[in-house]
Amino acid sequence: MKTNKSLKILISSVFAGLLFMTNVVAQDVTVRETPEFNAIEVGGVFNVFLTQAPVYIVEFESQNVDPEKIEAKVKKGVLELSYDGSLPRGGKIIAKISAPYFNSIEASGAVNLQSTNAIEHEKIVVEASGATKIKLNLNTANLSSEISGASNVYYEGVATVHKIEISGASLMKADALVSDVVIIDASGASNIAVDAKSSLNADLSGTSKLTYVSEPASKTIAASGLSKVGSRSNGDVSYHDSKDTMRIKVAGQEVWIMDEDGKKSKKTKKSKFRKTWSGIDIGMNAYVSPIQSLGMRPEADFLSLEHNKSWVINFNVFQKSFPIISNNVGIVTGIGFGFNNYRLADNTVTLVYNPNGIDYINEPDLRMKKNKLVLAHLNIPLMIEFQTQGPKKYHQFNFAAGGNLGILMNSYTRQTYDIDGKTMKRKVDENFHVAPFRYEAVARIGYGGVHLFATYALNSFFKNDKGPEIYPFSVGISLTN
Repeated sequence: MKTNKSLKILISSVFAGLLFMTNVVAQDVTVRETPEFNAIEVGGVFNVFLTQAPVYIVEFESQNVDPEKIEAKVKKGVLELSYDGSLPRGGKIIAKISAPYFNSIEASGAVNLQSTNAIEHEKIVVEASGATKIKLNLNTANLSSEISGASNVYYEGVATVHKIEISGASLMKADALVSDVVIIDASGASNIAVDAKSSLNADLSGTSKLTYVSEPASKTIAASGLSKVGSRSNGDVSYHDSKDTMRIKVAGQEVWIMDEDGKKSKKTKKSKFRKTWSGIDIGMNAYVSPIQSLGMRPEADFLSLEHNKSWVINFNVFQKSFPIISNNVGIVTGIGFGFNNYRLADNTVTLVYNPNGIDYINEPDLRMKKNKLVLAHLNIPLMIEFQTQGPKKYHQFNFAAGGNLGILMNSYTRQTYDIDGKTMKRKVDENFHVAPFRYEAVARIGYGGVHLFATYALNSFFKNDKGPEIYPFSVGISLTN
């Protein structure tokens, strides 16, 4: 009997050893050299292990797949992982990634991603879609989570402020993530669990479900549809009723949307219509003749410009937007200040105010280095803007068109010239019969962080019969908020 038992153990051991050897033979380990990165974007069926460490490492363990089809590229600091083709049956890819820090983690498809230690950074963005599964230990001041599809996300650690956008049939278990402030926008059949110590602000729709484990100092919850809200701290749960209202019975300071009598106490939902006008415009000034030519007529030749030195700078200090079709179409207005420099090409010309109209004199002996006319306007735009919305906030398109009223605030000429080897400056404050109001057509277009603008005046540069008929325009780039 002992002999048979020993024989069985021996046979089992040999079989296990052969199986182990088979797996070892079918498994390939490769290490890739990449530029530095601090963000990761992965799709497909990878199993990813993230480690925060002082060194950059990208290592793959693959089984029953072609290692040459595993792609690892770094673009603008983002490590992109993908597999070229379909993963064969029994195929498996394990990616072991390390970097000094990660500020963005994006997973899609059927990716399984987890951290091996605490991921620490001031601001971290996590995006999950498809059927991904993510487990992270985090320590951050600002965490942004965008979860969709059938993703499952599990957090632990600390996030001072946690902003959540979740939809579809996604699950987020963040009850082990201690936060001071949690802001939630949930829809579909999403399920969320959080731990907010100071403030909880939630907007729920569809059949979404929210559970909070601690009683925060303040709560603001807007719930509609068949959504549910539950508190694990005292066991109270609130449910949707037949009037599409929410009745809440929990302790503490709260703000709710509607009672059973239909009386609204509605919380204003923050608009997702982005501010794309407020900021700074920098561009080039020019003007055209009545026949839309950059070449000036003889009577306006003294106003010809050095276009590469004629600049406009607009400070768009305040914007107010009014969405009219969801968060895609809206009316935009605001207040700003514009400063237009028109650098004269003829350095012998000095502009002169004449009651009958703009005039000039020739001063060839001054040897001017700079000769420009400067205008300052108060700008009030009115535009219709179209915006796209999507999961990536910084990769969205916008287009606006409309008008701008420019109110002339100041005008002057500034000249720099040499006399006997000394540099002299002369400034003359005068309106030079410049039109007090400028009526402009405006167009603006942007994608991601790049915005372009163009303006064209519908009225002449000067008052009627007080100067040549020319129409100013400007084009440039915008640095917006």
